[in-house]
Amino acid sequence: HGASWNFVVWGGLHGFYLIVERSLRGVTQGVRALATVPFQLLGGALTFALVTLTWVFFRAETLSDSQHLVGVMLGGGVSALLDAEQIGVVGGVMAVLLFAQALFRERDLEAWFESLPTVVKGPVLALPLIALFAVPGDQRAFIYFQF
Repeated sequence: HGASWNFVVWGGLHGFYLIVERSLRGVTQGVRALATVPFQLLGGALTFALVTLTWVFFRAETLSDSQHLVGVMLGGGVSALLDAEQIGVVGGVMAVLLFAQALFRERDLEAWFESLPTVVKGPVLALPLIALFAVPGDQRAFIYFQF
C-alpha cells in the first residue's frame, strides 16, 4: 500500500484493539451479565464503531485528511460530509448488514441458501446484480485499482 503514516496509525490501532480485547477477555471471563443479548449487542456495536473509525486511516489520502474525518465523525458532524439522502442510504445498508449478521451468526450461509425453495434461489442470486446496476454510485475506480 505504500509508505504512509496512515498505515502505521491504522495498524497500530488494530494492534491496540487486540491487546485491549485479549486483556479484557481474561478479566471478564465467567461474568454472566456479559453473555446477555444487550451486552453482546453493545460489544458488537462498539467493535463496529472502533473498526470503522480505524478504517478512515486506511482510506484517507493523508494523515491530515484522516484526522479531519475522525474529528467530524466524533464531533457528530456527519451531516457536513453527507446529505440527508446519503445518511438514509448508509443507515439502510447498516440495518441490512446488522440483520444479516444476526441471522447468520449461528448459521451457515450455504446451508441457509440450500434450504430455500428452488423458485426463490434465482431471485436471491439476482439481488446483488440488481443492486449493482440500480445503485452504481459515482465513477471512482475501486480502491485497489489505484495501486
